[in-house]
Amino acid sequence: MSMISLGRKEQLYAQTESTYGTPVAPNGAGAIKHLSCTLALNEERTPRADRKITRGRAEQVRGKRSVEWSIDGYVIPSGASGAAPDIAAMLAATFSSRVSNAATVASAAGVGGATLSSVSEMAAGDIVGLVIDDSLYAVCLQTVDDLSGAVTWTPALPSAPTIGDTVHQAVTYRLQTEPNHALTLHRLLDQEAQTASGCVPNEWNFSLAAGDMAKCRVQGQGKDMAFVGTAALQSGMDGTQTTLVYTGEDVFEAGAWIAIDDEAMKIAAVTSATDTLTVVRAEGGTSAATHESAAVIAPYRPTPVTSGSPIAGVRGRCLLDGANFTITASEATIVENVKLRNDDFGSATAMGFAYPAGREATLRLEGFLTGDTGALIVRAKSGGTLPVMLQAGDRPGATFAIYAPAFAPNIPAVEAPADAETPLALEGPALETDGNDELIVAFL
Repeated sequence: MSMISLGRKEQLYAQTESTYGTPVAPNGAGAIKHLSCTLALNEERTPRADRKITRGRAEQVRGKRSVEWSIDGYVIPSGASGAAPDIAAMLAATFSSRVSNAATVASAAGVGGATLSSVSEMAAGDIVGLVIDDSLYAVCLQTVDDLSGAVTWTPALPSAPTIGDTVHQAVTYRLQTEPNHALTLHRLLDQEAQTASGCVPNEWNFSLAAGDMAKCRVQGQGKDMAFVGTAALQSGMDGTQTTLVYTGEDVFEAGAWIAIDDEAMKIAAVTSATDTLTVVRAEGGTSAATHESAAVIAPYRPTPVTSGSPIAGVRGRCLLDGANFTITASEATIVENVKLRNDDFGSATAMGFAYPAGREATLRLEGFLTGDTGALIVRAKSGGTLPVMLQAGDRPGATFAIYAPAFAPNIPAVEAPADAETPLALEGPALETDGNDELIVAFL
């Protein structure tokens, strides 16, 4: 068997921390299907600048450290309406969420609203779905009357729903003024693992393109990182002892999780001089057990629990100010401008995080210049805003939507290539209209 780790076997888990920077054990429900992941530990290392006879550097002083991380993957709905996606923990570190209630169209059905059988868990700003001509349309509720059940929505549907039609549930995610959740990220390779604690998302990017599947990229900062490798028990363990001696290289750091047989343990301390680990037993819902000498010590790897499938770019639509706008690609980006509190005296790592600056949300829509879309250049020059509904997928349980109530496109430059259609790209900020609603995302 090769001792070289293979990237294709990489697994990733994201867990919500209850206390900033205190790592949480991985569990199967926290597993994330992904395309790539980077966890990088940065540490200040400053050479001493004393005056001396010789000219070489003799010492480096270690300073503050932090983590930079990024994850790329497909946008994957859960497969069931109203069920959160696998990346729910990551989304919760930036967004608040609501799940709309199940309902049907009761009366007064129109293209812009209806009276529903129940609105007990619905509010303005929620996204729901209705099927018209066998295709799911995402709409954002504008008004909700708790007494009568009457709702209005935007954008308008192509035709009115029928009485009795299902209003499909969605999990709607809205931005927050002061997000307060951090994550522990566990990256597991063949025989090694990295555990990054105090991870806070700083930038989200959702991309939809005609020739590709819907994708998501999230990147941010973190407090610290621990590494763990593979070794063997030097002698057996009973079910109660909290120290063990290993045989092998020094590949263990406190704050990471290991597994011996079927038991998970957290490394609380490492004494490299004696090859000893101090551990917390029976972690991750496992049970303490006896372990024989020479048993393998490896990174803890819970069985991943994931659901859903990626969304092909051949399914979806873009509605710009209520009208179809044929796009070839689009991007929605959120930059939180989070700042780690990493300037405290006496601490090598961050003590928390804050949002001292404003947030930036932008949209980019790429299409072609036509007789119809030419009017958008005039609209952009006026400085006005346009509502945008971007939708990937058109089936319940397999749809992702982004709603921007006030997209303010910059004046586009029009370049006409000699050998291709004339492209038109609309790009600009997404503005809030009711607080924290610049970009609303939903899984239907």
